[in-house]
Amino acid sequence: MDAGHAAQAARQVLQALSKPMDLNELLLHVDCSIGITLFPGHGSDPDALLRRANIARYSAKCSAEKIAVYAGSLDSDNAQRLILMTDLRRAIDGDELFLLFQPKVKIRSRAISGVEALVRWKHPEQGLMSPNQFINFAERAGLITRLTYWVLAAAVRESHVWHGSGQAVPIAINLSSHDLRDPQLMEHVLGSLETWGGSPDWIQFELTESCIMDDLSAAQHVLMQLREAGFKIFIDDFGTGYSSLSYLKRLPVDYIKIDQSFVMGLDEDADSAAIVRSIIELAHSLNIEVVAEGVESKVVMDMLERWGCEEVQGYCISKPISGHDFQSWNRAFV
Repeated sequence: MDAGHAAQAARQVLQALSKPMDLNELLLHVDCSIGITLFPGHGSDPDALLRRANIARYSAKCSAEKIAVYAGSLDSDNAQRLILMTDLRRAIDGDELFLLFQPKVKIRSRAISGVEALVRWKHPEQGLMSPNQFINFAERAGLITRLTYWVLAAAVRESHVWHGSGQAVPIAINLSSHDLRDPQLMEHVLGSLETWGGSPDWIQFELTESCIMDDLSAAQHVLMQLREAGFKIFIDDFGTGYSSLSYLKRLPVDYIKIDQSFVMGLDEDADSAAIVRSIIELAHSLNIEVVAEGVESKVVMDMLERWGCEEVQGYCISKPISGHDFQSWNRAFV
């Protein structure tokens, strides 16, 4: 048998597992990733073949087909991932991470309504790293919960500083689907606030549509707990996931944030304008307020105001800035 035959066998396994499994009348959908090695080209003993098949499996998880044949370069890639995992764990423990804050503003009053906390990593060799470079990796490496706890603690600490200077506004932090399955999430949230003498109006939470739909039941339970404790809930990047408001009827949501891909260039794209206007109207029919992301011009802001959008966020207001710079910016903005 060659690699082609092995891949065909793997596809048959994937097809068999693609059917939902009935467990006590609960349909479970199973995801599978398959790594392939061939004797003797990829190893002459079972241990080497299994180890390299596992390396290929990690590559398969990132592919569309969910199947990957081992290649020598994967060993190097795997070593780099292990190094990055060690570096990220050290960064979380050693405070190599830091937060930037992007303000949100109420359109009609031009009052600052809050900020979104954005985590950055100053890697000692690779320099400044954006979330796109390490958030997904943190999820795959099992470090996302520790990262969320770090962001939560840093945001509450910053809020304490802002309250002391009279410049306090709510800070929104992002939660992942892993966080929604964390049984200790509420304990850490309330514990962080207690440590700094804070209250629920210090912190808000943002979740994407895909994060919620990954486990709607868990999301519903956690969001209800957060709402009952007094926290505001935002659905982030709305329009890029399931693009449906039907699930929002089941969730305690205060705001939706229209994804910037619909908002940027809104004044030049009639299709985007129609989508944004419809989202605003539908959200209001469910008593949900709207934040538009990616606002870069006064023209777009004026259009959003006419349509009844409550808040905006984007470079027209401010780029992400440090906590210290936010205090100066806040005083100047007011």
